[in-house]
Amino acid sequence: MREILKKRVHFLELVSQVGRIINRELDTEQLLRTTVSSISSILGYYNNSIWFTDGNSLFLRAYSFSGKNKMAKITNKQYPVEGVIGWAIKDCEVKYVPDVNNNRYYIKHRIKLKTKSECTIPLKQKNIIIGALDIQSDAIDAFSDEDIHILNIVADQLSVALQNAKLYGEATRQAERLSAVNTMAEAVNTTLKSDELLEKAYGIIKDLFSFDVFYLALYDEKNETLDYRIFIDKKIRKEPARKHLNEGHVSALQVIKSRKALNIENLSEYLKDSPDIKQQEIAELPITLLAVPLRIGERITGVISIQSYSKNVYSKEDEEFLYTLADQIAIALENARLFKNLRNELIQRKNVEDQLVQAQKMEAVGRLAGGIAHDFNNLLTAIIGYTDLLFTEVTDEHIISELTEIKKASRRAATLTSQLLAFSRKQFLSLEILDINRVVMDMESMLRRLIREDIDLEIVLSRDPCLVKSDRGQLNQVIMNLAVNARDVMPKGGKLTIETANVELGEEYIKEHLDVRPGYYVMLAVSDTGSGMDRETIKHIFEPFFTTKEPGKGTGLGLSMAYGIIKQSNGEIYVYSEPGKGTIFKIYLPGVEPGRQTTKTNKTQAYTHLKGSEVILLVEDDDIVRRVTAKILTNAGYTVFKAGTGMEAIELSTQVHSGIDLIITDVVIRGKISSTEMINNLIKKYPGLKVMYISGYTENTVVHRGILKPGIFFLQKPFSPEPLLKKVRETIENY
Repeated sequence: MREILKKRVHFLELVSQVGRIINRELDTEQLLRTTVSSISSILGYYNNSIWFTDGNSLFLRAYSFSGKNKMAKITNKQYPVEGVIGWAIKDCEVKYVPDVNNNRYYIKHRIKLKTKSECTIPLKQKNIIIGALDIQSDAIDAFSDEDIHILNIVADQLSVALQNAKLYGEATRQAERLSAVNTMAEAVNTTLKSDELLEKAYGIIKDLFSFDVFYLALYDEKNETLDYRIFIDKKIRKEPARKHLNEGHVSALQVIKSRKALNIENLSEYLKDSPDIKQQEIAELPITLLAVPLRIGERITGVISIQSYSKNVYSKEDEEFLYTLADQIAIALENARLFKNLRNELIQRKNVEDQLVQAQKMEAVGRLAGGIAHDFNNLLTAIIGYTDLLFTEVTDEHIISELTEIKKASRRAATLTSQLLAFSRKQFLSLEILDINRVVMDMESMLRRLIREDIDLEIVLSRDPCLVKSDRGQLNQVIMNLAVNARDVMPKGGKLTIETANVELGEEYIKEHLDVRPGYYVMLAVSDTGSGMDRETIKHIFEPFFTTKEPGKGTGLGLSMAYGIIKQSNGEIYVYSEPGKGTIFKIYLPGVEPGRQTTKTNKTQAYTHLKGSEVILLVEDDDIVRRVTAKILTNAGYTVFKAGTGMEAIELSTQVHSGIDLIITDVVIRGKISSTEMINNLIKKYPGLKVMYISGYTENTVVHRGILKPGIFFLQKPFSPEPLLKKVRETIENY
């Protein structure tokens, strides 16, 4: 008896030790492993295992054999509810089989076991059977009633421990999910880049859910497309893809259509029961899936889905939690979208402001350049005029030689002022309807001579006519200036490309380009493969006298001249360039509707008889220009009356009893009345009065708009005697 009691005490101590070990484990898998391992090592039973029940199935979760090097195993194998274990669970009571060979419930395993007797004790939580503790011995009738009673205590301890582990797991999971919600909330408030935000969201979901497939797709309701931004299948990340809604995944389509979550335990059965749903073509069909919408108010903005190839069922709690995360992700994405739109709007506004400042600066520089050119042209008119007059009065070769040098210098100065006037948009343009294709073709041979042989010239012309209203000579000058610039930035050769096209500029383009109006334009593009320019250089590229060339190799007026000519023709010129990647200049001129006839080039009539006897009223507010012009005309036989203002001209006209044949007037004159008002007054007194305009630059509507109205005769300052006399004869004989 004493030996029996001693054995029982030892047995109870061992059971107590098992209980202590069990009760300190809070992780379910570790608890299962510790339990079966402790029973084998401390109580010495041959084989013990723990089973969970789920409907009509048993799941072997852990097992262990006694002996050395026998490790506890964790598994999740599924079996039918049968055998001694099934018998105990069905009857909800302990089942003891003293000799398994004489029991109809015992099922022999494929693996030969030493089991001779078996005791199965149901595991209960709140009177609900959740599984069983199965203990097997390699001896017949190894379990006494007291042993079974004590093992019942172990089973009860295990049930309580499992309940504690479950509660701890749920608490831990809730804490993790609360932490995830906080992390996601922080991302909502701090992350404004959508790609970074999506990666954070994926990281959070990956840590909290078990899945084989994950995707996050953004929905474009207007175009009915899904943008799969993240797609991962068995840890392999797929390339982002955009698909039509009907070509996307079943889960995404159903979520967007139903506007609610989709939680499927068997996708194959779901598709069989829903024949109207088109199955996407995939190599392997997931078994379970959970998909929830991204929502902003009533608007669906995307779908998040997690899917499993094993029977990993997602609970209602999982669904609600994924919903919570999805709502936060949707808000964060909306914030990112709004921020991006705001940033783009600010960038666009900044660009417009920069364009406005640049336009104002160019306008101010243009006014300054135009004013200087105007005054300088008056001085050059006098210098050139008096020089030509001296040629007729001197015979000394040395003096004639020096006068020639003066005239050459004056001509060079006149060229500079002409370029300044082009930049300031004060040149007089003779507009005609031109086909830019024809203009470029006519210039091709000259351009090939202009550039070097190591530069390849490619001309790509539109198949359709590219009609614009512009000045042929000035347009030629623009193309030539751009070609020369391209040549100079390709010292080691390269490629120069000239292209034409008919284009339509819409609202999106207009938003980024301040001066452009929507409509049809003709584009002329000149590109090179040269050294390119940085942003700072581009800012100043059209400014007068700005040049990147070496000293003495450029005036810095070529591009500013092109800028002014295009602007005066109601067009726009833009430059796109990066260091080392070449440069492209794009010119947009308002297109002329097809059917308008292009203007044929007329050769200027040569006037050999430059002298005359007509009466001319000369109106010029610059004293030097007035005197030299009057002297040239007088020397040619004309009778000249001179006036410095419009009022003076009107008063003077009343004193000319023989009548006035021609009035020559500067377009802009000082005084109380303008040249236009003066002319209108004089025409009333002298119907049929012929008018010829001269100017260094103009501000009036006619010239400012670049429109040469029929019947207007104009001579650009500075001029020499011969062009003046030719224009006078042309006006008198053709007015």
